[in-house]
Amino acid sequence: MYFANLFFSDSTPSTDHLLPVALRRYVEPLDIVSFGSMKYICSYCHAYHWMDEKTVNSTKTKPLFSKCCHQGKVRLENLQDPPQFLRGLLTDDTTDAKQFRVSIRQYNSALAFTSFTSKEKKEINDGRAPWIWKSGYTIYHRAGTLFPQASRDPKYAQLFFYDPEEALRWRMKRNVDLNRSVMDSLQTMLMFSNKYNRLFLHTHEVLHRTPSTDMGLHILADPATDLRRYNTPIVDEIAVIIPGDDSVPLNPRDIVLHGRDGRLNFIHDHHRAYAPLHYVLLFPYGTDGWTYGLPQFGIDDGKTKAVSQVQFYSYRLHTRQDEFPILQSAGRLFQQYLCDVWVSTDQNRLRWIESNQPLLRADLYSGLEDAAGTGDSDVELDDVGHRVVLPSSYIGGPRYMNQRFQDAIALARFYHGFDLFITFTCNTLWTEITDALLHGQSASDRPDVTVRVFNMYKSSLIDDLRNKNVFGLSLAYVHTIEFQKRGLPHMHLLLSLSPEFRLTTPQQVDCVIKASWPDPENEPRLFNIVSRRMVHGPCGAFNAHSPCMRDGKCSKGFPKPFQEETVLRKDGYPTYARPNDGRSYKVGKHMVDNRWIVPYNPYLLSRYDIASFFRR
Repeated sequence: MYFANLFFSDSTPSTDHLLPVALRRYVEPLDIVSFGSMKYICSYCHAYHWMDEKTVNSTKTKPLFSKCCHQGKVRLENLQDPPQFLRGLLTDDTTDAKQFRVSIRQYNSALAFTSFTSKEKKEINDGRAPWIWKSGYTIYHRAGTLFPQASRDPKYAQLFFYDPEEALRWRMKRNVDLNRSVMDSLQTMLMFSNKYNRLFLHTHEVLHRTPSTDMGLHILADPATDLRRYNTPIVDEIAVIIPGDDSVPLNPRDIVLHGRDGRLNFIHDHHRAYAPLHYVLLFPYGTDGWTYGLPQFGIDDGKTKAVSQVQFYSYRLHTRQDEFPILQSAGRLFQQYLCDVWVSTDQNRLRWIESNQPLLRADLYSGLEDAAGTGDSDVELDDVGHRVVLPSSYIGGPRYMNQRFQDAIALARFYHGFDLFITFTCNTLWTEITDALLHGQSASDRPDVTVRVFNMYKSSLIDDLRNKNVFGLSLAYVHTIEFQKRGLPHMHLLLSLSPEFRLTTPQQVDCVIKASWPDPENEPRLFNIVSRRMVHGPCGAFNAHSPCMRDGKCSKGFPKPFQEETVLRKDGYPTYARPNDGRSYKVGKHMVDNRWIVPYNPYLLSRYDIASFFRR
C-alpha cells in the first residue's frame, strides 16, 4: 500500500497512525529535542562537553571526547588565573566593568605590543541585531621600531619604553573615550605580570647603557624552554639584543625590532609570540601561542607527531573544570581572536599546499599543459607562470566546490530529483546555549558554544530524516552549512524521498508545509513558536530599513499575496495556501496576517523550535 494515498481521505482518523509522523495532522511532539547540560568532563583534559559530543565508540557510562584534546594526545598547561583586577573587569556588574567589556577591543589595542590590521566590516552592526566582528580574509600583525620617529607620536611597543605616567598620557590621547582609571590599572597590571613587558624594560636598560641606533631586539622563535609549560623565563631565554646591521644569522621566523630605521615588520603567524604580543588582555602573562614542534603524547608508532594549529586552538577554546575561562569571558575580543587564529590556520594550510605541489600531483594541472590545451590558438608564454593548484581536499576551493556540486547532481539524476528543500537555522534561545553562557553574556559573545550546539541539533535533524523517516523513506540527502551575516550557522538540505512518499498533489503539500497562522486556542505552543520565529520582517511600508530591502522592495518577496489554496506550478514550485481568513496577530508593533508567514513543517518546528521548510 502506498502511504501517499492516505494523505487525505474520509477515513483520516483511522489511517493517521500509518503516516510518517511529520505528515500526520499536527499533534504536539512529546519528544522535544534536548541535549541536557554541558556537564560531562573529558577524562584527559577535564574539558566540559555535552553527552552527544562523545565519540561513536564510547558509551554513556564511560564517555570519551576527542575534539578537546584528541583523547590525551594534546596536552597544554591550563591558562593561569588572570590578575584579580582583570578578572573583576571580566565578571563584575559594576559600571566600569560593563563599559570595559563593551570597549575591550579598544583597551586591548591601546595596551598591545603589536598592531592589528584587517579590513573590518562595520556596516553589518547596523540595526538591532547582536554585535558581531567580521573581517576580510587578510589579517596580520605588525611591529614597528623601538623608538618613534621625531615627528610621530609613540604607539604600541614604543610606549613600554616610557615612564608609566607618560605612557598613560599618550594612550589616553589616542583613546579619549576610555576610562583613564581603568587604563592606568591595566597598564600597571601588565607592567608586573607580562613577560614581554619585562623584556622591553630590559631592552630599554641595555640600550640606555649603550645608546646606538644600530641596536635592536630579537625575539626568538624557538626557545630552549618547554613551550607547553609555564616556565618563568629570564629575558635572555626569549630574546637577545643584536646589532642592526644583520651580521648575526637569524631564524627567518624570529621577530626583529630595530632602533629607528623606520621599518614595519610583519610578524609570522606561526611565531609563539604572535598572539600574546597583541592579545595582552587574553594572555596577561604573555603565555606562548602555537608554534611548530609542539609534540603530541601517547603516540606508540615510533614517530613523533606535532600538535597542529587546529588541535592547539581547539584545546584552548574549551572551558575546563579547573581553569578560569579568560578567553571565553572576553566577548568582542574573543570574537576577533577566533577570526584571527582561524585565518592564520587556513593560511598555513595554503602555504603547505603551495610548497608541496609535487605531492599533490600538481603536474596533472600544470599551467603549461592547461595553456597548451587551448587548441590551435597561439600560446602567449608571458601568460604562463607559476601556478598553485588547490586540491579538492582543500575545503572551499574551486575543485572542492565543483566536486561537491557534481556529487549532488549525480544524486539528483539517479534519484530523479529532490523533493524537499529544508532550511534549519540556529536558535540562540536553545536552552543548551543559554545554560552554557557565562554570567551576563549573550549568544553573540560565545560563537564556540553556538556552533557546537547547532552541530548537535543538525545531526539530530538528519537522524530524524534519514533513520526515523519522519517524512517517509528517504533515499538521499545533501546539505551545506552557511553562516548568516550575523554569524549564526544554518543548514540548507535537499532530501529525496521514496516515490510513494513524494508530494504530488496540493493536498499532500498542505499536510507537510504550512504558510499560515496556527490556531492559538488548539495549538498554543506552535502558535507561540510561529509568532517568534516564522514571521518575516515586517519590512516594506512597515520598515523601509529592514536588511532584506533592495531598491525599495523586499528581496524575499514579502508580503506574499493571499492564496486560498496551494497550487503546483509547472516549474515544480508550489504557491502555498495563504487564505485571507481575516486573522492577524500583533508581532512587535504591527498586526501580521498570513502574507508574512514563512513556510514551516508543524511537527519539526515544534520538535526543534526553529526550522523553515520549502518544497523544491
